[in-house]
Amino acid sequence: MIRLDFPWSTSNGRIIHTIIQEHRNGPYFIYVQDILIGSIQKVDGNWAQTSGDEILDDIIENMGMFIQEQANIAKLPDEIKALWPTEVVAVEVISDAAYLIIIGDEIDITKFEIEFRDQITDWVDQQWQVKFQVTKRISEESFEVDVN
Repeated sequence: MIRLDFPWSTSNGRIIHTIIQEHRNGPYFIYVQDILIGSIQKVDGNWAQTSGDEILDDIIENMGMFIQEQANIAKLPDEIKALWPTEVVAVEVISDAAYLIIIGDEIDITKFEIEFRDQITDWVDQQWQVKFQVTKRISEESFEVDVN
């Protein structure tokens, strides 16, 4: 599941749209204040509304660009697993600004933390802060890294 917060400024103020994709290649559901207002999806190379209340074309286009800019969300977990194939068991996307990384219990978490902190900044290409919580599968050892 992917969850993004999309801010949109209007003459009445700023509206935060929550964009949720429940399944890969599925539509993106658009919520405002936890109320589903519609869905959008890429159709024949263009972003289009596929259900719900009418959303302005300008907003749909900007949401589509925002979603595409966030493509790193889908790629980063696989890149993390490829960087540390013997250490990383799983990577879960919590949001566009938070990831949970689970490492094997046999891994020396202190050594892994040093290596992770040293290398992760080269792989994150976001213009906002991203939080990585790294934990062992069974034990309670963990650490967090914030990357801007």
